[in-house]
Amino acid sequence: MMLESVFERSRDKCETGFFLVNGLNSEEVVIFWAGGSKKFATNKERRKILMDNVTNYFSEKYGVYSHIFFDIKGGFGGGFFTKSGERICSASFSHSGKFSFAAIGKEDSSVGIDFELSGREIGNGILTKICEISFHEIDGGLSSQDRIRYWTNIEAVCKASGHGLEVSSELFRKGKGIWYLGDRRFSVEDIEYSIGKQKFIGSIAIEETRIQERFA
Repeated sequence: MMLESVFERSRDKCETGFFLVNGLNSEEVVIFWAGGSKKFATNKERRKILMDNVTNYFSEKYGVYSHIFFDIKGGFGGGFFTKSGERICSASFSHSGKFSFAAIGKEDSSVGIDFELSGREIGNGILTKICEISFHEIDGGLSSQDRIRYWTNIEAVCKASGHGLEVSSELFRKGKGIWYLGDRRFSVEDIEYSIGKQKFIGSIAIEETRIQERFA
């Protein structure tokens, strides 16, 4: 499969590409990105090119799936489905600045991602309001970069859970890279990635219990 030639068109010129994240809960996640070009000026346009790249990815890998769509069903994270309703992968989207990202994981997993530009200012106030947690109880205070990581952790876990930020107040962290929503446990990996001159801080979350086990 020639992913390199198909997708890594111009990282320096900032158009579209991909990278791999390995070792998270013993599985590989492919992350596609698009942006930084006048051709992809809006989130809608970038999401379209990401959809095209995901379709090409599955066509290259399996020779099928020319028509797929993204949906969130049944209280677990989003995924891509065929017209017949077959779930072919877990998936999640994120938008930051002039760039958009799509993560693709195994069909029986729940994946969530969030990316933010490294220069974004996120205050402790909004985080403590969303999480209803005092940061002094967690780390004794967070740097600006750590606040971004904490924010992307929250967003990624909420997406992987199949819910939005409305469940963020129910999240709690138990050690680095481990988050819980009730009895649901999520592994979270922090990511730093640069596209041209743009530096991003992000998180990817995967629920440790497989979908079929949760809904058995």
